[in-house]
Amino acid sequence: MGLNILLRSSDAVSYFKRYLLKLLQMKDLTEVVLCSGYFQEDLWAYSVLHHDDLLKTIQNHPNFGGLKFHIVAGKFKTDKKTGKIADAWYDSYKSFLQELSKAHVNFDAYVAKKKNWHAKIVLFISNGVPVAGIIGSSNLTKPAVNENYNFFNFECDVVIWTKKRRLNKVFREEVPQQQGDSPFAPLVAQLSPSYPQQDEEARLKAIYKEIMSQEDLDRFDAWRK
Repeated sequence: MGLNILLRSSDAVSYFKRYLLKLLQMKDLTEVVLCSGYFQEDLWAYSVLHHDDLLKTIQNHPNFGGLKFHIVAGKFKTDKKTGKIADAWYDSYKSFLQELSKAHVNFDAYVAKKKNWHAKIVLFISNGVPVAGIIGSSNLTKPAVNENYNFFNFECDVVIWTKKRRLNKVFREEVPQQQGDSPFAPLVAQLSPSYPQQDEEARLKAIYKEIMSQEDLDRFDAWRK
């Protein structure tokens, strides 16, 4: 179990993307909670599903038919006069869900009741138990996900995994050896047992429970229109 702190400081590598795709390949996944302020799909000539292998990775999962996604957005602007949503990101979110539907991905979709969801969280669930998560600043957008893109964003994300999973190998493999002692290489750490705090598993369970309680969310079916 442990933490992996990721800082993107160049266009060459998106650690968020690499860990996201790697963890989506875990064979015993049954659910994925995917939360982002923005989902960039068919917007400004970019598709996060197609251009960065996200959809391909999902479709290649050995449990594809039984894998369920819970998807949450978004930070949408509303027209002050009409109160209606007037935001290109809203249409982009609908496009993202429509593409998933075309690919026969099993999902349910939500939006924040106040249209103010800004948390970037991915939880990886096995038989109802969160085993890993990515929490940080990276949206599912080109500046955060795409590599060799001049207009990349500086991002910081934390990967959390539990003692029930032997995921140490995953993180060792994904740390570029050529970075050596670079301060921007992924930093692997562990919570100290000497502090009175919840462990990684308890933290992930609490986040999962908070999101899935849906108290601040509305079901989103507008993508069907």
